[in-house]
Amino acid sequence: MHEGRHAAWGEAENADVANLGFIIGERCVAVIDTGGSPAVGEALLRAVAQRTTRPVCYVINTHVHPDHVLGNRAFAATGATARSSSAMRASPRR
Repeated sequence: MHEGRHAAWGEAENADVANLGFIIGERCVAVIDTGGSPAVGEALLRAVAQRTTRPVCYVINTHVHPDHVLGNRAFAATGATARSSSAMRASPRR
């Protein structure tokens, strides 16, 4: 879990104001929000790699504010499926 700074989004260095996290599962990793810039997303991706060799399979965006989704670009090359929390609620349960 990464706790963002307590500041207005435009004022914080690297737009680092969102809380971010990831869950390491049996098969792969789910990332929850990716931060407010590609640099924050890249730092999160490095943090995942420091803790596991499992691939990132899912990027879950809790909502579409820029401070939660602009880091998605760092995960594009991982092949992860990006989903919004609203899309997940609407999809059938498996």
